[in-house]
Amino acid sequence: MIAMPSYIPPPIALPKALSTVSALSTVIDETDSFFERQQRTEKLLDEYVATSKKDDTVKILRSFLIYLPHGGLFQLMSDIELSASLGALQELRDYLVGTLLVPRKYF
Repeated sequence: MIAMPSYIPPPIALPKALSTVSALSTVIDETDSFFERQQRTEKLLDEYVATSKKDDTVKILRSFLIYLPHGGLFQLMSDIELSASLGALQELRDYLVGTLLVPRKYF
């Protein structure tokens, strides 16, 4: 039997910048090709300016882009585009880490 940890952190709320625009439920433009979106996403990540030496935002987001199944990849690229336009890439990174990566440590 697997022992459950005594403390499981609460889920992190959707970043404020994204929740006000309903970013995760946006409709994807059907005319937008996967390749075009991928190019724009890579350009945005290349242009991101780290806020400190410890800022791993681009590394984390690129890791998600590499390992995320194709079904969620297009949506993540949309979220990256929206977050970049709102200046909230680091918030998106924090949200993904807090809701997907950290809970995995407890199960």
